[in-house]
Amino acid sequence: MIESVPILAYTLLAGGLLYAAWTDIDRHRIANWLVLALLAGAVGLRVVFGQSGALLEGLAATAVGLCGLLPFYLLRGMGAGDVKLMAAVGAWFTPQVAAVAVASTLLAG
Repeated sequence: MIESVPILAYTLLAGGLLYAAWTDIDRHRIANWLVLALLAGAVGLRVVFGQSGALLEGLAATAVGLCGLLPFYLLRGMGAGDVKLMAAVGAWFTPQVAAVAVASTLLAG
């Protein structure tokens, strides 16, 4: 995402993703508060540490994550929480990295 973002931020992202995976396996649900927290964290970091255009780049990456998995939700191949989580994860990275994350998710699934 942004070169100057502290490693702590990515540690928090990893922790959030581990919690999302655990709750998805355990309860078959990903909490909306968790998705919103991850999205808010990415937006906040982009505002604080980002340079010109960082917020727009995050929005584009969010769209890549959302649009990449949305067809599978519409075909009932995955849940809405998975799609929302991928959109939030996309916000942490560039659109190109978000596209790789979507492709990796589809290959793993």
